[in-house]
Amino acid sequence: MPGRRFFFTPFIIPHRSSHRNPTLDARKRIFNIPGTLHPRFSGRQKYLAQIEAAFRRKLPEQRPIVSVFGMPGLGKSQLCLKYVTDHRGDYDYAFYASAGTTESWYQSCDEIIRILKLPDLGWEDHSQKVAALREWLAATSGWMLVIDDIWDCAVDAVRKTLPSYLGGHVLFSTRDKHIAEDFSGEDNSIALKEMDANEGKELVLKIYRQHGNGHGNGADEDVQTLAENINQALGGLPLALEQGTTSAKRMHWKLGDLLKNLQENKQSVIRDTAQSNLHHADIITTLTIALGGLEPHHVAILNIILMMRPQGLPMELLIEGGAHVRDITLNEGAAPSVSVADTRGVAGSLGGEKKKKRWVRKLWKWSKWRPKDPTGSLSSAPSSSLVAAPAESHITETAGTGDGTSAQTFSSMRRALQSKEELEGAIVVMEKTSLIRRGEGGEIWVHDLIREVLLERLEEQERREYLLYAIQIIRWAFPYTEGGEKIAKARLYMPHSTEVYKSMKSQKLVNDDRTKVGRLIALFFFEDGRYDDAIASFEEVLEDMNAQLSYNSIIVIWDIAACYQRKNDLKRSMEFFDRAVGGVQSLEERGKVVDQIWKCDIFRERAFALGKLGRFKEASELNAKVIAELEAMEPSSYRDRTLLSAVRTAGLVHFWQGDYGNALEHHERALKGWEGQPKKNNYWVMVACSAAADASRLLGQFEKALRYGQQSLRLAQEIYGDNHPEWAGTLLTTGLIHSDKGEYDKALQCFEQVIPIYEMAYGKDHRWTKQVVQYAQEAQSKLSV
Repeated sequence: MPGRRFFFTPFIIPHRSSHRNPTLDARKRIFNIPGTLHPRFSGRQKYLAQIEAAFRRKLPEQRPIVSVFGMPGLGKSQLCLKYVTDHRGDYDYAFYASAGTTESWYQSCDEIIRILKLPDLGWEDHSQKVAALREWLAATSGWMLVIDDIWDCAVDAVRKTLPSYLGGHVLFSTRDKHIAEDFSGEDNSIALKEMDANEGKELVLKIYRQHGNGHGNGADEDVQTLAENINQALGGLPLALEQGTTSAKRMHWKLGDLLKNLQENKQSVIRDTAQSNLHHADIITTLTIALGGLEPHHVAILNIILMMRPQGLPMELLIEGGAHVRDITLNEGAAPSVSVADTRGVAGSLGGEKKKKRWVRKLWKWSKWRPKDPTGSLSSAPSSSLVAAPAESHITETAGTGDGTSAQTFSSMRRALQSKEELEGAIVVMEKTSLIRRGEGGEIWVHDLIREVLLERLEEQERREYLLYAIQIIRWAFPYTEGGEKIAKARLYMPHSTEVYKSMKSQKLVNDDRTKVGRLIALFFFEDGRYDDAIASFEEVLEDMNAQLSYNSIIVIWDIAACYQRKNDLKRSMEFFDRAVGGVQSLEERGKVVDQIWKCDIFRERAFALGKLGRFKEASELNAKVIAELEAMEPSSYRDRTLLSAVRTAGLVHFWQGDYGNALEHHERALKGWEGQPKKNNYWVMVACSAAADASRLLGQFEKALRYGQQSLRLAQEIYGDNHPEWAGTLLTTGLIHSDKGEYDKALQCFEQVIPIYEMAYGKDHRWTKQVVQYAQEAQSKLSV
């Protein structure tokens, strides 16, 4: 982990009064700070004030050490140099030391000893030199020591050098929050962040207007806007802002040209290092140094994180999905084969020529291991693991894979992903380099510009590989939301899941994991009431399956039918249910062995659709056959759940016909069955309670109706939270019960809570919203009488 190299000579500062030692001869004051403060340093007043306040703070047993930490490119070193330059009159001595490595630290100590002219310069033992310097730092007051860019490897050496009592001040810069807090404590550790809109704009204009550039692009307010947009495009990173704007000056671009080039090809702008810079390294070199602090398998895990839109990426997603990660596989024939790249050279250079890579080919022997679907035959769809996970894939190495380092790196990566402890340890290592940062809840953040630069270094083949690992993690972490449970977690995971899924699509990578994730995303949309989005997502899944008839494709057709049913588009819903039923019959005609419970479930859904269309006789007859077949089968959890769904469907058909007594009887039977399940599903308990409440209300059994209504309302609150359409639906039922009881004030309170939720979910003109508005008006008129 190399430190920065500065070439400087000590400066003798002019005489100024010092509160430290006013009797000290001005000629003896030493300002041994490198002259590398950027002449166009801008902003950061808030952080400069925080450093000053920290040094002035008088707390018991607190050592005067302040640390500045943050990710690469924020200007930590420049901030420290600015502070000590602004306050040089406050110190008799000011020293600079680099602590990127133990060597650089000891070299800096030797330089300080030489400048101070401490005795016994002939010492060869570091410990003797350190002891001499430590004694001076304890005995002398009025000094400032800037320790720049301290890394883990130099921490022990620095700690041994600093005495327990400090006569002066120490100002650290580091990328590692843990090192900062270790030396300075939490109160004196300052987290440096990106420049805000005003600071970034000021820096861009200060650089651009130098040497007679003027406004350059018309009206001053237009230039201000351009500068703000440039700051936004580069994410407020001072290093990138300076590099990009300086490049624009060299190319004789106006600010509008710079912004256009950033929008079209940001990488080429920030990679432009033709103009040497004595003040700091360019952003590519800075990130290369950061990557140098990672092991190859840490870099591999970081690459997977980069694929997942790491803006608040939940750590739980990585832990839950990583536990199941396996070797990357791809459906043979669906897309080009995928290989694992040697990552030995990844950390070496971002801007230069990549090291030659050796490849380990990963071939998917699909027909050898793919699990059979419930029809008893191999599906022609990409995967049957919408219901079952595949076994381990078979791997074949091509000739010339050399020493197998690539396989070892990826093996270490998978092992770390599969272990919560190892994964958390890897994340801590990445956090120490500040390539990632953690939120208060442990979520992972990577700056957009840093992410772009790090992704740009990957070759196309490498991107595909890491995407295949990322989609696996999403597949196993994303909760199965059918029935409304775990909806909050699914919403939290959605931005990261859709990012990976869309990237898989753009790369034309089709495999079992992508198909599974596509359906999970569609199911989330369905449970969230976003039926159009759900239909579009299910249709994408069908497209992935190449529209081949299989168990999985029939499931997705069935899903689409359910979406149209929720939209109350009964005609389209019936079309898709008929397609699903026809698919089952087609499979049987081909001699496939079809799971009979699964078949009954599809026919039950068709009976439900017939009932919604008002074809009650057909619906009742079909559903009665389904119940009879299921009751004749051997009991199992799958059979029991399907039977309870059929009983519920029978209750709904009775309800739609106005036969509320039979409806209530069936709903209470279903409710008792759902509550008695070994793994109780609260969603179905809620649905049964709500249906029983409606039937009881229309039978005039108001106390029973309220009891069921309150139970369904409580469960909806647990599953969905407030302000969700499903929760509002249960509240609507409660309001109707109060209305029928003549409790119009309570009914009106319920309706008034439902209306804005329905307006938000369905719109003001939707028939459901209008119906609730009408209920509220009727309750209001009753209260006015």
